[in-house]
Amino acid sequence: MAYGWRPLVIRDLPYAISPWEKIPMSSTRDTSYQYPRNIRRGVTLLWVFILALNVLEYFLAWTRAIYAWLYVPLRLPYYEFLQPFHNVASDLLTAHLGLLVALIFARALAFLTPRIIFYNHGILLTSALGRRFVPYTALRDVRSTELPNGRFVVWVDATAALPLQNFLAALIFGRWFWRGFLLTSDLTAFDTVIATIVARLKDKYGEEKFAAHFVEEPPTLQLQMLNAPVATIHDVVAEESLPITSRDATWHTVSFSSALLLPMLVSAIIHGQIPWGAIVILLLAAAEVPLVAVYLSAVPLSSIRHIEFNDALRVYPLTQLPRWAIALALTLLIVAGVPFSALVFIVIFAIAPGVFFVMRLTEEWFDIRFPESLIGTLVTVIYQVLVFELFLALLPR
Repeated sequence: MAYGWRPLVIRDLPYAISPWEKIPMSSTRDTSYQYPRNIRRGVTLLWVFILALNVLEYFLAWTRAIYAWLYVPLRLPYYEFLQPFHNVASDLLTAHLGLLVALIFARALAFLTPRIIFYNHGILLTSALGRRFVPYTALRDVRSTELPNGRFVVWVDATAALPLQNFLAALIFGRWFWRGFLLTSDLTAFDTVIATIVARLKDKYGEEKFAAHFVEEPPTLQLQMLNAPVATIHDVVAEESLPITSRDATWHTVSFSSALLLPMLVSAIIHGQIPWGAIVILLLAAAEVPLVAVYLSAVPLSSIRHIEFNDALRVYPLTQLPRWAIALALTLLIVAGVPFSALVFIVIFAIAPGVFFVMRLTEEWFDIRFPESLIGTLVTVIYQVLVFELFLALLPR
């Protein structure tokens, strides 16, 4: 079944207990669980890269400022890379704001793979850049989602949260204003960790009320597109009736149209500007959907199958949801202090995923193959080049 899912099964538990029984804290005290080394290493390299580039930029800003202040009094030799002298105070402010934002993002990244330690009164989540203690009394709910490849994504709702993970909840689950932390089945002894949290929730709410606080739900299309975009497009098109409502399509449009706002807002914070251009980018990105829908419903891509305008209007936004991956990558590069000239080069490749997924949609829907399917991407290519060029022009810097 295209959207089949099964309940989370807690298996291979130690201490010969059921996941619904109380776990003796004497058995779990000081027991720690971690993500596999290769995952932790990848996350560590990412936040170290961001901090390293930003720290270099920070020290360069201070070096330029000191050089500008001492250039005339000490008659220092001229060095081109330490120019310009103007706006020294503004450059220092930007450097400090950039370092602050980099620290916030690096800490959030480090907490994506925390070490988890259970104690008598709560859960300690630690990383190389800090620690956060979540009392058992702060736990509220557990929401589990299984991906088509058998992996689980679990959101632990709590009054104590890990940094910026509420943003992940909004992106993955489509729920705003959540607090808590994210766990995936990549975690070592994942079943044991969830069983411990489940047992504490049962202690808190009791047998009768507990079921309402352990929710298992199928993955959203947003999550499926971020996890396995090609397979998701295939499954959606293969359905006898398009499994995307007008409401879903509206949410998908708002979602991918908002993606480029993230790097613009972060850049505006770092440079102390108001991102007025974000409104233009939001409206321009949203207008892409009806324009492409008209094109796909009008162009003769196949003599066998046709796509109605309303169907194109519902399915096209799905192909653009992975734009969040591009937006997150651009945001991290901006936080790291990558020069604007490098961003221009990187953005050239930013349209590739969106164009590729439209090509796959065209192939699946019209039953055609490359290179004929490239015809279906024509408007997408032209329009997204325009959007990303305007994004660069309006990006605060």
